[in-house]
Amino acid sequence: MKVGSLYLGTKNPLIEKQPYVQVYIRLLALSEKTIGEGGDAASGGLVMVDASLILDAIVAVSIAAGALFTIYQLQIMARDRQTEFIMRVNEFVCSEEFQKPLCKLWETQAKDSEALEKEVSYMGLSMIADYFDGLTDLVERGLLKEDLIRGQYNYTALWDKIKPWVLPIRAKYPYIYTGFEEMAKRQA
Repeated sequence: MKVGSLYLGTKNPLIEKQPYVQVYIRLLALSEKTIGEGGDAASGGLVMVDASLILDAIVAVSIAAGALFTIYQLQIMARDRQTEFIMRVNEFVCSEEFQKPLCKLWETQAKDSEALEKEVSYMGLSMIADYFDGLTDLVERGLLKEDLIRGQYNYTALWDKIKPWVLPIRAKYPYIYTGFEEMAKRQA
């Protein structure tokens, strides 16, 4: 056969010399200029493509697609972890153990440390301050996004309520609850 084809019989010397399968793509000529004067393969009428090159290209595309899929899945997992964390945080905040002292703190008109401890309790005030300082620490370490807790909690109002209790403690422990205070300042 002449124009645009190659003999693919068992006696083809190209196939016999190669240890792997050769794929031949038949090109149709639009004019004799593309094929050349005799229509033979040497003049550009046929292109031979190695099957291993095609498989290499498929592997490369598969690896790239796999990498993109992995990145997408990691983003979803990060978002799910944030959601799970917020749900766990809310579970604790909604517990009766936390809500009792928090409600007492919101309702109190006390303006000094002793009155706050009398109305809310030392343990309750400590739990509230530790909790919000701990959340701020997670934000500072990059484990929690600041906007997630900013939208849920009014740090500024809470800090204003608990500040009279914290300041006397700072005389002995100067860095206690500084994260809580900093978050309140940023939120204001």
